[in-house]
Amino acid sequence: MGALYRSGRQAEALSVYERARHHLITTLGIEPGPPLRARLHAILTHTPTPGPGAGPGGGRHQPHHDNAITRLSQRIDELDRQQQALLHHIQTLTTHHPHPT
Repeated sequence: MGALYRSGRQAEALSVYERARHHLITTLGIEPGPPLRARLHAILTHTPTPGPGAGPGGGRHQPHHDNAITRLSQRIDELDRQQQALLHHIQTLTTHHPHPT
């Protein structure tokens, strides 16, 4: 999210937040925590966001977090593709087999 924002891709950064938020709500029943909400706020207010590894831990890079984020992002993309395929399938079924009235 931060990388997208820092590279001038604000809309894509906001889309990542919304997908992550939706995933957290639908799978875990929770809202994003303060760090993610702070990133969203920084993007919305055009506040510079810190680069990777900033914050707690003295700026050390934490690859296990990066891997988890990458896996989560890939899973969100996969679920989005599956949802689109399912919607297309439903549309095809309802178009070719209209419900009798």
